[in-house]
Amino acid sequence: MARVIRGSRTLQVREREILGELTDALAGLIAEETRAWPGQVEPWLAAHAVLGLYASLLELARDRVLAGVTGPELSGELRRQGRRGLALLQFGLAGYAKRR
Repeated sequence: MARVIRGSRTLQVREREILGELTDALAGLIAEETRAWPGQVEPWLAAHAVLGLYASLLELARDRVLAGVTGPELSGELRRQGRRGLALLQFGLAGYAKRR
């Protein structure tokens, strides 16, 4: 499946559309849950961050599968990277890529 999607511009475009629809839906739910006013940026930012992590993990999974990685090795790597991504979202970007 990874090879099929990577080889099809049409499927890649459709996947981006689906991710956009999911982002919109999540932003709407976050806005409702937090009682955000119309135009408030935080629900959209949070939704984009969460779906950005999802999309990153999806691409990583495809890369690794195409490289021959499967099973426990693949799932372990995705869990580790997912935890790192969630930690970055949870604790903020303030210290990320900071020049020292």
